[in-house]
Amino acid sequence: MKTVLVGINSKYIHTMLSVRYLAASINESLHSSAGSFCVYREFSVNMSESSVLEALYNEAADVYCFSTYIFNVDFVLRVVKSLKKLKSEAVIILGGPEVTYENEAILRQNPEIDFISCGEGEVSLPLLINSLSETPFLSKEKVFAAKICGVSYLYNSRYISTPFASPICDLDSLPFPYTDEELAAAGTKILYYESSRGCPFGCSYCLSSAEKGVRFKSVKRVCEELDEFIDSGVGLVKFIDRTFNADRKRAEEIITYIIGRDNLKTSFHFEISPWLVTEELVSLLKTARPGLFQLEIGIQSTNPETLSAINRTVPFEKVKEAILRLKETPVHLHVDLIAGLPYETFEIFGKSFDDVMELECHCLQLGFLKLLKGTQIAHQPQHQYVCGENSPYQVLSNKYISYPQLCKLEKIAEILDLYLNSDLCEFLSASNLKKIFGVTPFEFYCGFADFLENLKFFDVLHSTVSLFGYLYCYLSSKYDPELSESLVAFEYYRFTGSVNFPQWLRTLPNKAECLELLNDEESLLPLMDEETKEIFLSMDKKHWFRKSQLVTFKFDSNGAKMPRKVLFLYGKTTKIVSISAF
Repeated sequence: MKTVLVGINSKYIHTMLSVRYLAASINESLHSSAGSFCVYREFSVNMSESSVLEALYNEAADVYCFSTYIFNVDFVLRVVKSLKKLKSEAVIILGGPEVTYENEAILRQNPEIDFISCGEGEVSLPLLINSLSETPFLSKEKVFAAKICGVSYLYNSRYISTPFASPICDLDSLPFPYTDEELAAAGTKILYYESSRGCPFGCSYCLSSAEKGVRFKSVKRVCEELDEFIDSGVGLVKFIDRTFNADRKRAEEIITYIIGRDNLKTSFHFEISPWLVTEELVSLLKTARPGLFQLEIGIQSTNPETLSAINRTVPFEKVKEAILRLKETPVHLHVDLIAGLPYETFEIFGKSFDDVMELECHCLQLGFLKLLKGTQIAHQPQHQYVCGENSPYQVLSNKYISYPQLCKLEKIAEILDLYLNSDLCEFLSASNLKKIFGVTPFEFYCGFADFLENLKFFDVLHSTVSLFGYLYCYLSSKYDPELSESLVAFEYYRFTGSVNFPQWLRTLPNKAECLELLNDEESLLPLMDEETKEIFLSMDKKHWFRKSQLVTFKFDSNGAKMPRKVLFLYGKTTKIVSISAF
């Protein structure tokens, strides 16, 4: 009997841990079953359904198991419907958080699903597969008689559901999820890793709150598995632990180990709780290479009433204090806000937005509340939530914020990603907006969103060059046009290196003066830091004449009318050399 575990990722660069763990568990349990085996196959929601269907059909499997999540459940259900029509004799099993809750309705609405595996599948799914492999082959009667834990299904139109299997206590017993071949071929893919399960907190919007307690892999086992990534030189390892620093001492031990084994290639991403950050952790992170660590921090809101309603008891001031300490380290800081939470009106959300923007972390992700099945918040009618019928069940309005207001916040989220999170325009930070234009971040981004909406900006895709043009048009319509052009021009040269200058650009490079400067190393080299100097000296003057621009700007980076001359050297990253201020 052949079983195929199907992982459908949200992007090609992602990987799915669940299908790897489950395949290993199933194959280990099938050793006594001659001719039975399990494989896993990965796809993405950006592929055509027809190509995924064809690939699965060609697998010629007896059993197909799909891992379902909020980002792929609709795609999975469509593929499953077609697959069952083509292979009516095959058994279809779904598992994962999107089908674990309210599974009777899912089974009755989707008769092509034979079974739903609920809870952690490493125990229950192998038992189910083994039962199906025995006589009578692929029989629900056998499953019914076996009373396997964590399985839901319809048997003679009767809904059958057994209690979840006990959670796996010894996480060290789980296999390492990646093969040597996968590690060697990882390239730019994000490899996900799990060192713990569960979360110590009970945020009402999060599925992790349905599980109590945290289980950990031993530090020894984690370090052994991290060696696999480090020795293979993979690019990014993203821990899926809900709160990596739930055990503070353990987190410090793992961080210490990674710093000591730094291969100058691999980066590690953790989601942490800022109120658990210790001085010891900050001190450790200060010794890390820039780029070695990425920390994600879910702030979600700064409004006390909102925080209380979602079971987050730590005040924003304590979160802010920890983030400011982390900003003293060379780690990349990613912070999150959620729009649509209880008691947060459009204006109150604007206050949260400004509070978090003023922290000036490397990335601010503006997300939107989703009423996930199995969460507390999905069963709180007092907030009058209206949400989409289909995945991802995003809130469309509630008692405190309207649909048009949430639509506007979605546009602001898109602008943030395009202009600030992408590093396209560094001067759009909170401090610069206040200092140069005298506005709060929320005021600025609301105005920019309205301006772009009038131009139908959000209806089409845009090139990088056109993004600068839109920003210049907006700034010059509200503020000093000369200042606006100078500020946007600097970012244009820093980011693009293009020699095809747009019509709005008035600040143009001087190639003759640039050549003269490049030939005057005695004057130029002392103006460079060591890294820039090393890169500059590794190439000849002909190369840099083609790959550099010397530009004189009328305003400095603070918006003051103070001319400055800047040399841009273009390579993997743009190196900027300040030549003079006069």
